[in-house]
Amino acid sequence: MSRALNRESAVSMPLISALTTELPLHAQPGQIISLIGRDEKDYRICCDYPPGSSHKAVVDVLKRKMQLAKQADLRGRGTTSLAGDGLRWTPGAASLLDADDLDDDQVPGEEVCANLSYRLVLCSARAVVGYCTFDINIGHISTSRVGPSFEIEMGDAWIQPRARKIGLGGSLAYAVAFLAVQSLWDLETRMAQSNAYTGRATPIFLDVVADVYSTSGEGLLFCVGDHLASALKDFRHEYKKEFRALRLGRVEVDARW
Repeated sequence: MSRALNRESAVSMPLISALTTELPLHAQPGQIISLIGRDEKDYRICCDYPPGSSHKAVVDVLKRKMQLAKQADLRGRGTTSLAGDGLRWTPGAASLLDADDLDDDQVPGEEVCANLSYRLVLCSARAVVGYCTFDINIGHISTSRVGPSFEIEMGDAWIQPRARKIGLGGSLAYAVAFLAVQSLWDLETRMAQSNAYTGRATPIFLDVVADVYSTSGEGLLFCVGDHLASALKDFRHEYKKEFRALRLGRVEVDARW
């Protein structure tokens, strides 16, 4: 084994240790994540469904509203209609450790990954008006780069026409970034407390990615990237949290048309 591989293996061991068990979700179904509005009652962002409701009730409402708005979405500038694929799956967390299946030329840790899946719903005082889905993927994701990545992968994003262009998309993007930073700190904490941690920081890429089909979707993706970068600064300055086990890369946004 080469010296370079040995160095990479040593750096990866705290990451392997941190991802052997699932990272926690930072929002549970029915939980309010943020309040939006002058009196903080105009809109709410919730995980999966608002308090007092249910997953099925929210999905039924959103599917009906998306169908009614389909023609407006197709006619709209910078928008497109959605099939609602993100309404079908169940949010959750998973961790995979498959080191026994590594090929001889693979770096230990390349098959270690974690996934956190969220669905956020946007609610007015009376009804659900939109939603977005995203995954947080952690591990050796890219085949073109050496090293682990912390990736936010956006899925669906939709807001009904009457609630657009009043800043609600930006509020959803901030909620995504807020949850992501908490998971990044969970990873940092686990790695720093690992017996494998030697005081040497593990470089990690920070990526925000999605397959995009409209300019509004692309705009939301870059908004998530901007909020992630600013949330990390706030995390350091306001909460006095310093990343030591992780050496964070610059936030990169990849809009895949």
